[in-house]
Amino acid sequence: HLSGLGVLMYFREASLRDLVILSPVDFVVNPYALIVCNFEIHMEPQHKAARRLHPREFTQLKSKGIADRKLLHALWEGFGNTAELEALAVKFGIMVPLLGGGMEEGEGAQYLVPSILSQEALPSPVQQVRYVGYLVMADRDTLRLDWGGCVTARVVQRQGFMPMGIFSRLTIKSVTLWQRVLGSGSQGAGADVSWLRAHEAQIHLGAHAFRLSLDSDLGCIKVQILVGNTLSIVQALREICGKVLQECAGGLACGIGIPSEGGRMDGIDAGLGL
Repeated sequence: HLSGLGVLMYFREASLRDLVILSPVDFVVNPYALIVCNFEIHMEPQHKAARRLHPREFTQLKSKGIADRKLLHALWEGFGNTAELEALAVKFGIMVPLLGGGMEEGEGAQYLVPSILSQEALPSPVQQVRYVGYLVMADRDTLRLDWGGCVTARVVQRQGFMPMGIFSRLTIKSVTLWQRVLGSGSQGAGADVSWLRAHEAQIHLGAHAFRLSLDSDLGCIKVQILVGNTLSIVQALREICGKVLQECAGGLACGIGIPSEGGRMDGIDAGLGL
């Protein structure tokens, strides 16, 4: 498509700036299809070979969506350029580094593959929900000027905007921060990911705990604060969301909306105080 338009994509990163891709299907689509797939249906020869070499890591990819670097190298051995494939996958959000930068973690680097996380809902929170809010996104002028201090759910649905992949990026940055707060090593990644689903996540930051869930109909993210200081969690979420938007949608801004019904969003005309 880009070739037909006479458009050339160039990346300035040291790991990509000398790379020339003439056939994207052969270079990136086929390798990535080995990790972004339904393993119950698709079992290619590369899968079988990698499973024999790294059975534990292969099971971890299937069950938790965690891709270990040595497993990736085994899956992609026939394609070559594994370092470049890793870098491109991270750049476009196909894989997200765990624990603050898998690219620097050597052979033990791990990545989360958000698109293959379980669709099953998380179990209900054990703790009582202390606070409910909604993380809303829109262009800066809409959020600051048009919405002002209060907006209805109907307006958020009509004027708000949530980029593809925003939830997984927000979740992973939250998990990375969680692991840094705990000072956990790579062995803690499995326990963290067990709290992640495709559209839900429960995050712990020291004494704080909160749950995120995607509301795709409304176009926002529900935030349930379970334990800890509400203001600290809201500030952390604003910072994390701001960083994510800066990476993938620089023209957007985020805000936390508080339902006027005291935590419920009953109907499209419900109000949100920003």
